[in-house]
Amino acid sequence: MTYSDEEVRVLVEEYLELRSIDRSFVRVRLMDLTKNLPRLPWVLLYPLVMHYSLHYPVDMVADAMDVHPNTIYRRAEAGLEQLTHYMNGGTRWSTYSEESVPSSLWPQ
Repeated sequence: MTYSDEEVRVLVEEYLELRSIDRSFVRVRLMDLTKNLPRLPWVLLYPLVMHYSLHYPVDMVADAMDVHPNTIYRRAEAGLEQLTHYMNGGTRWSTYSEESVPSSLWPQ
């Protein structure tokens, strides 16, 4: 199965609602999502889950991470990109692996 960027975005954004749908094709996609989310570095995972899945305001997430709100958007987008890579069978992400996340995306 191949996931598009948009499909992964919808899975993340609508995760809580999708969990209540009793259809095997939805459950398989959610299993792929939950299997791959823990592979993301914390600095990408936290903004992705807190803002997109749990719908916390960007300002609140930025305050919690002590960064500018624009950084939350960049990290969430980078997290979606990396998550899509993993969900499509990718093994190692060279651009945003834990060792190589740009210092501008790390907590200050």
